[in-house]
Amino acid sequence: MKLEPKLSQYGTTIYTIPKTNNHSRLLLHEFELDLLEQAVKYTYLRAVELVDYFVVIRENNGFTTDDEVRARQNAAKRLIRFKEAGVLKANDASEYKGHNLLYKRIFYTFTKRTLEILYALNRLTDNELAYYTVVLEKNMRFKPPSIHSVAIAALGTRLDLQLKSKLGNDDFVISKGTTHPLFKNYTDDADQIFPDLLLEFPDLNKLLVFEVDGGRQLRDVIESKYFRYKKMFSSNYVKKYNNELQAHVIFLPIDANFLTDENRSSKSHRIKYLKNCIPSFEKWGSSLNMFTIRYSAIEEFVNRTITFSEQLSEYGLNALMNQWIFNLESALMPLNYKVTVLTEQELLPQTKPTAFSPDTVIKLKQVGKKEKHYFVLYMNNGEIRSQQRYLETIQRLTAINESESNNLHINLLLLYGTCHSRATDALDDLVISDALQIFATSEEEWRELATAENMEQVVLPLYEQNNKLLSYTLRKENYRL
Repeated sequence: MKLEPKLSQYGTTIYTIPKTNNHSRLLLHEFELDLLEQAVKYTYLRAVELVDYFVVIRENNGFTTDDEVRARQNAAKRLIRFKEAGVLKANDASEYKGHNLLYKRIFYTFTKRTLEILYALNRLTDNELAYYTVVLEKNMRFKPPSIHSVAIAALGTRLDLQLKSKLGNDDFVISKGTTHPLFKNYTDDADQIFPDLLLEFPDLNKLLVFEVDGGRQLRDVIESKYFRYKKMFSSNYVKKYNNELQAHVIFLPIDANFLTDENRSSKSHRIKYLKNCIPSFEKWGSSLNMFTIRYSAIEEFVNRTITFSEQLSEYGLNALMNQWIFNLESALMPLNYKVTVLTEQELLPQTKPTAFSPDTVIKLKQVGKKEKHYFVLYMNNGEIRSQQRYLETIQRLTAINESESNNLHINLLLLYGTCHSRATDALDDLVISDALQIFATSEEEWRELATAENMEQVVLPLYEQNNKLLSYTLRKENYRL
């Protein structure tokens, strides 16, 4: 198939897909090739994903409307034109029994014509054309994709849309584990592993490895994945691929925000279970980090990855702590508080720094009241390393506070970067004693508070853990800091 570019009346590049005995003629916009690539990459896409994708790429290329309903209707009509031209094929899955609302949907897939178009326009290599031709032949007879496959496709298309608005097409690569060269060419058959989805930032030396979790795999399976990832990313094979590569393995449960038609829960218990399946972070290696994140936190996590704030360096952490302490002092000064920054050794002279040590220690003293001490831990939303430090610190502080050999009492303060991170993180339900108070807050909230004009009318952004409910509630009694 030979396709010549032309300029449309809207100023966009178009290609004329010729009419055949079975298919109608189609004027295909160049930006619509991105949508065809998504269909090829994931084999089956729900109509809802394609409509979402269509609406965004059309708006990004000048086809805008203030009427959201009309925009989605226009996208749906455009999909019908694609189907009539044989560029995409629609499959009705509503006839399949035993499935819930998720399957009362239309699934679109690519066709031979799709491959011909993408190959003619250099969107597919010879090897990719051969690979997807085999995939097409295997899927000649429609079989509804699994919930797992639907979730992977939904995640991939949504990440693609998110990043297209922030980065250039060459700044990121989204692929399935079976097609990514790093995993496809890994020759350790005994420990080979193929992740569900990969998001790579070549210029940033970052690789996000997604394991979409359906909630059925037990501890031994999760541990096996961890050990295989650990072995692979500590190998010379990966060092030869990219010696500076940092990998974030992300277990992502399919929750109510991920696939809403599934009528699923928030999956908080599953997140906590997954976190507890992973051995101590001290054994991971320098190039690997592990996360278990709610779907609602993925967009922010990816944004933090782009800005190198998902895993702060020592310099970055010190800068954030210094800024937070400055805002803390500014906010508490009108309430007659004095903030003192201590080292752990100043408070506990017999201790030595470890990987589980607090990021800073603060002493708060209000005029006329007893001073209070806090261990401060900087928390990354979903990071398993953060949870392990959190659990270790709880046990340590509980022992200190319950000891009769000293009069020292230390509380725990969990500091997140943003309000959203604080609200969406899921920490292990650990029943603790009344000897320890745990608070959660965020640097973002204190930064906003530092600019408040009237401190008497604001509420300090301190969320106290309720031991009975095992949840965090806003502490409104400012004087009880």
